[in-house]
Amino acid sequence: MKRVAYWVPRVVWLAAALLVMATTSGPVAAEGPKEAVVYFNQACGDCWTYIQQEVVPILQEGGVTDIASRDYINEPANRPALLKESERLGVPQALQSHLAVFIGERIILEGHIPQHVVRDLLAAPAEAFERIVVYQDKMQGATGYKVWAFKGEIKEYPLDTPIGKYLEWLAEHREDLKPGLPVMSGTPLLLLVLTTGFLDGFNPCAFAVLLFFIAFLFTIQRARSNILQMGAIYIAAIYIAYFLIGLGLLKAVLFTGEHHLMARIGSWLVIGLGLINVKDYLFPELPISLRVPTIAHGTIQDWLQKATVPTAAVGASWWGCVPSPAPGASMWPSLACFQQEQPISRGWVIFRCTT
Repeated sequence: MKRVAYWVPRVVWLAAALLVMATTSGPVAAEGPKEAVVYFNQACGDCWTYIQQEVVPILQEGGVTDIASRDYINEPANRPALLKESERLGVPQALQSHLAVFIGERIILEGHIPQHVVRDLLAAPAEAFERIVVYQDKMQGATGYKVWAFKGEIKEYPLDTPIGKYLEWLAEHREDLKPGLPVMSGTPLLLLVLTTGFLDGFNPCAFAVLLFFIAFLFTIQRARSNILQMGAIYIAAIYIAYFLIGLGLLKAVLFTGEHHLMARIGSWLVIGLGLINVKDYLFPELPISLRVPTIAHGTIQDWLQKATVPTAAVGASWWGCVPSPAPGASMWPSLACFQQEQPISRGWVIFRCTT
């Protein structure tokens, strides 16, 4: 009994000491997620090789046992699911890639991420970050990767730089960083849109019609003030047409959520118009033609002879719609600004500058 009384307190104290040492020995690794979802394009051979030979083995090595692969090209239903998941987790458009790996809700890999970065993220302690996204979109010739912990600014590092460098910076500035959208300068995008919009304004089609219109007004001996008025109406009508086309594109993208909608519509439209042109050349007597109907020639000539303000407005609006693919190319950057969840005021200003 004396021996038992002697050893029991000592064993209790030893167990308590070991428990205290275990709980205060330093940061512990985060309990790794057990599942991951990979969104990819089956037609991309490099992507599939990267997934099978690099991503899957590293995830299994890190304890991820449930790995789901979802092809968003051959299975279109996966595309909205990818967009919805990216939006739910707050991944900005600028950091979304053609290949996305969601490891639980804590680690997001966008593109072809170096192996050492993935391993270090899986082994990082729980307090290192709440959620993190790493972006590297190039399949070949990459020199660096971007990383963002959903607060502060997006950081970029050379490809061989350990992710620990960013985690050290994050820990040092944690108190000063506020959650939200990444801090990105809007000057380059605004300058790009202004430049492309200005250059796109030199539209040879619209200029040719404007010169023809002015020459016609001189021919019917209109006053100089009337010619200036008609020219101003013509320019304003084309601006409004371009502006409304841009709003239509924006509405279509936001309404459907389908990024390739306009490409599909444009492709089928070009094919259809091309077939009608072939039909006009081989079988001009058949109905459905792109030519102005003969019955309308007299009406058009009468409207031209009148040369009124409504005539100029209607004609310019119509002509603004005809070469719409040209201004549409410069409108996409401003629409992308809306899609990137940038402030609506900034996107509106950029869109107005484009048109």
